[in-house]
Amino acid sequence: INAEYGVIKILSRSDTDIVMRYLNAALCITSTSNLNLRVMSVKVLGECAEWITVDQKVLNHVLQKLLGELADKKLARHCIKTLEKLCQMGAEVLQAHLELLIQIIEQAEDVPHNVFTAFIECVSGICCYKPLPEQAQYLNRIAARSLQNLAKQPPDPVKDIDNISSLFRGYKGEVAPTDESPLQAVFVAAWPHLSAALITCAGSVNNTERICRCIRYCLRAVGKRCPDILAPLAEKLIQLYNIKSHSCVLYLSSVIVDEFSGDARLEEGLLGLFSAMGPKTFEILSAQHGLERNPDTVDDFYRLCSRYVQHLGARVVASPIMTHLVDIATNCLALQHKDAQCSAIKFIDTILQRAAGDKCSHSLEQMKRKGQDMVC
Repeated sequence: INAEYGVIKILSRSDTDIVMRYLNAALCITSTSNLNLRVMSVKVLGECAEWITVDQKVLNHVLQKLLGELADKKLARHCIKTLEKLCQMGAEVLQAHLELLIQIIEQAEDVPHNVFTAFIECVSGICCYKPLPEQAQYLNRIAARSLQNLAKQPPDPVKDIDNISSLFRGYKGEVAPTDESPLQAVFVAAWPHLSAALITCAGSVNNTERICRCIRYCLRAVGKRCPDILAPLAEKLIQLYNIKSHSCVLYLSSVIVDEFSGDARLEEGLLGLFSAMGPKTFEILSAQHGLERNPDTVDDFYRLCSRYVQHLGARVVASPIMTHLVDIATNCLALQHKDAQCSAIKFIDTILQRAAGDKCSHSLEQMKRKGQDMVC
């Protein structure tokens, strides 16, 4: 079995006869066989995923075997990894078995967290092949277990938040702007828990990054369909940033600008977020060696500023904090940190480009003046 596992890795798609012999040998390993043999047989099935997913009969046989082996805690993670490979190689084919895959998510135990989240992401992608009215039902079921856990207010909510994040990340369905997203109900249900976790987990940079990542995926999937989320989200991010100034909050704020700009009703809320983030960031970057010690903050802050200039140009340039932004941006050009320096340069370039294309003479002159200040 070990030899087969190594050989299959180097076979090409045309070597079907050889692969099928190895595949049949792996399927002959029963639940009464030696544990090491059973583990390797499951791994072999994973390496054969490309061939398995083109034959429905073989696929059914493999799924039955994996379902049986899942009951053994010592094999669970290997079975989930093999199922993930099957989903990756034959997502459209696996939609016929979506009910089984979701049941596995609902019942899985003793599976490493990274393996489980990767599987959720794959199954979420398979949901996209179902008719749009059915997708929400399946996606809600995938999220249900994690949402139930979060409702119990666990001391460490981040693993369940990671599961929600993987669900949103894996979904690749195309939804018309006028239609409700199949993930909308999940986002609405998850938001109170995400909001609370931002504060309870504020002491950990890693946990805050994971929560912000989850919100980012949610906004990318649902965003403009939930405009009412902007005010409480902005308020929570401002609160968090004043407690712990993690740069990932700035990155998430730039996603908010991308998603909610263009709606005149939300402009004041977006500008309020910009004004609130500025003073604390200036305090950090203006301290002695502040730029050198906080390159991630420089990177994410000037990415955020560029988004504001792109989407709300004239009003941002007229902001009283713009002069300070210019001064710090010019100082950032001497930084050795590539990403931080590039974000500052991008900000300068964005102002100059916006100035060149602005039709309003008043804002044009303001933007040109700011750009000239930076170049000088």
